[in-house]
Amino acid sequence: MASGTRGLRSALRGVMWQEGGTAVDAPRPGPVLRSWWGATAAEDADAYGRYLALTGMMAFRRAPGCRGGWTLRRVDGDRADFLVLSLWDSLDAVRGFAGEDTERAVFYPEDERYLVARDERVEHWEVVQGGTFEETPTGSPGTEAALPG
Repeated sequence: MASGTRGLRSALRGVMWQEGGTAVDAPRPGPVLRSWWGATAAEDADAYGRYLALTGMMAFRRAPGCRGGWTLRRVDGDRADFLVLSLWDSLDAVRGFAGEDTERAVFYPEDERYLVARDERVEHWEVVQGGTFEETPTGSPGTEAALPG
């Protein structure tokens, strides 16, 4: 599943950003979203969700620089897909959690028992904008011009 976005990530890696109209080669420091995908049999979905809460989510809570984590689940027929997202202050903070190979997935002892498919690698995304709807200002100048149609 996540492998479909790897090409996009590779393409964007070399893109420059604009600051005050000047192109800058260095990536802008800021939050990083880490994503991982795995799948279980549908009948194991609830148990694996509880297991993730006790392992990965607990590790995120204890990790310096981790701002939060989310487990998303979609059951389709006899399979349950899990997408685990975590938000980090920086790639250095991710390194403190995952080690030097930040794109290597972190697994826990019982993962083998539950997972029928999994990504061995994770993806990291630079957070360029976002927030909950409660945090997003409405009626900001220029908002209307940025909206399609």
